[in-house]
Amino acid sequence: MLQQILNDMFIDPDLLAELDDQQKQTLFCKMRAEQVRRWNKREQQLELEESEKPAKPELKTNGKKRVQFLLGKDDEPWTWVVGEDEDEDEDEDEDGLRAPRNETAETAGASERQSSRNIAAQRHLRQNSPN
Repeated sequence: MLQQILNDMFIDPDLLAELDDQQKQTLFCKMRAEQVRRWNKREQQLELEESEKPAKPELKTNGKKRVQFLLGKDDEPWTWVVGEDEDEDEDEDEDGLRAPRNETAETAGASERQSSRNIAAQRHLRQNSPN
C-alpha cells in the first residue's frame, strides 16, 4: 500500500483521515524523500543528455547582418574624438587648400571624387585669376 502511495504521490483523503499523527508524519517524510529522489534522478538525466549533445557553434553567420568599420589611411578603424576643432578634421594639401579628411562610409568615395574636383577647380581659378 505504501509503495502504491509513493508511486502515485497521492493518498485518498479518507485513508489519510484514518492515520494518526505519527503515521501521517512518516508518510509525508517518505513522500518528500521520493520527490527529492525523482528530482535528483531527472537532473542527472538532463546533465547526461546535455553532455552527449555537441557544443553549440558560437554564432551562425548567414551573411544577413554584418558590421563593417570605416578604415582610416593607416588601415585602422577610423575614430573621431568628440570636441575636436573643425580645423583638425581637415587635411591641408600643399597649396593650402583644405579637403575633408574623414567621411562616412556611404559618402567616402563620392565625396573624395568631388573634393578632388573642387581642389582642381580652385587651383585652376588661382592660376587663371587676373590678380
